[in-house]
Amino acid sequence: MTSTAQELHPAPTLEPGRTILELKGLEKRYPGTHALKPVNLAFKAGEIHAIVGENGAGKSTLIKLLTGVMPRTSGDVIWEGKP
Repeated sequence: MTSTAQELHPAPTLEPGRTILELKGLEKRYPGTHALKPVNLAFKAGEIHAIVGENGAGKSTLIKLLTGVMPRTSGDVIWEGKP
């Protein structure tokens, strides 16, 4: 008998309104450039978000910091209450 991925790793049950991801003072600086000013955001279960802005606003930088592709200068990324 084989098991499906859903049986082996069931999706977590999230309480609506529970904070899943929080960004506190997430910031990126390069020599001579403040690429991303401090960002504070909270993403809660059941919410849908979009990141929009003009060219050069820091959207890609924010995503790179959030995913760990690029190191942050300062700030915290908190996933389910854990840094």
